[in-house]
Amino acid sequence: MIDIKLLEKKSDQGASYFDEYKQSLTNRGADLSVLNQVMDLNKKRKELITQAETSKANQNKVSGEIAKLKREGKDAAGLIEEMGKLGSAVKEMELQATEMDQKVTNLLLTMPNKTHSSVPAGKSEHDNVEVKKVGAPGKFSFKAKEHWEIGEKLNIIDFERAGKVTGARFAFLKGKAARLERALISFFMDLHSDKHGYTEMISPYIVNSASMTGTGQFPKFVD
Repeated sequence: MIDIKLLEKKSDQGASYFDEYKQSLTNRGADLSVLNQVMDLNKKRKELITQAETSKANQNKVSGEIAKLKREGKDAAGLIEEMGKLGSAVKEMELQATEMDQKVTNLLLTMPNKTHSSVPAGKSEHDNVEVKKVGAPGKFSFKAKEHWEIGEKLNIIDFERAGKVTGARFAFLKGKAARLERALISFFMDLHSDKHGYTEMISPYIVNSASMTGTGQFPKFVD
């Protein structure tokens, strides 16, 4: 996920991360409106937090005044009513800030990584640059099938069901393909644990939640 703090960070030398990321999206031919929406929402979120903190400070100050009035036997009803309204306003501001924070996170999750400076800009595969070629393409005495044709024929890839679930061009691995995917994950988990000095850790709560919701959750490594 793109770090919002990097997008906000200013640069005294050269282009900022925001400028570089914006150029990256432009090179991809991506829509810049999502980036602008993220920055606007995050700005409003921070403004709401500042307003809420200022209001809380005012509450603390007035609370002292109310206590003083009560000690002196004076009427503090007006201030108490005013602070009640202010307290409700603070809760509303905090709620809005939380909602905006979630919207920002959701949008950031949809945004692609920044491309490397070496990646050429282009509008189609014809603009790709060949970096290296190893071996020679295989030659067949028949017309080679595309991977999706082979997957559907072997009944190990399901495009139709995936499309219904995601509403986009996507694929589900099933049967032997799903088992192969799982085996590869296990292989690399074991490799890093046994050979590279990592310790495998997993949260039982996350696993149980994932099982109940039908979502996957892979173990994580720590140094």
